[in-house]
Amino acid sequence: MRCSSCGDEYVAGLAVCPACEVALVPEGAPLRPTGAPVGRFHPAVARHVAQLAARRGLDARVRPHDHGDVVLVDPASRDVFRAQLVMDWAAVVGSLEDGERDAVQALGGTLPGWFDAPNGAWVDRDGRLRVADSTEDEAADDEGRYVGPGLVTIGLLLGLFAWYVGDGELRFLAAVLAVALVLVGVFTPR
Repeated sequence: MRCSSCGDEYVAGLAVCPACEVALVPEGAPLRPTGAPVGRFHPAVARHVAQLAARRGLDARVRPHDHGDVVLVDPASRDVFRAQLVMDWAAVVGSLEDGERDAVQALGGTLPGWFDAPNGAWVDRDGRLRVADSTEDEAADDEGRYVGPGLVTIGLLLGLFAWYVGDGELRFLAAVLAVALVLVGVFTPR
């Protein structure tokens, strides 16, 4: 027997996956589609977000994670649901029980309880709700922006080294390597 959500295998005596709380299926049965992650939430908030998605007619599941719980929904409706959550986050946190609400608000941040929260949401010119990337996504994008300028800088420094080295094979090799680094750095996508 195995879980149709996470794919973990279990002994024949169990009927429900302890992690996902989903009914186990026989070994040859197809796995349930995983869905698209809405985000990583505080456990109390994750349960509430999954209930909110179910009330809106979305198939939502909560998957346990080391740092909070991940809520999964249908990939086609993920972006709109995320944008609606960003716009109504105060109502989401406000509808929690008193003890849970205090614990979530004590976490702080712009959207307390949403650990990988986007930076905001807006309505585009076509009338669709859009969600800005989270700071983690922006940091990953920024890392790639340093490669090209770094290669150009190293190439220019190597070119200066080749200029001052003097005659010989080392000067030629350093000059060729400098030109190659500058060209690769200039044409590296940013």
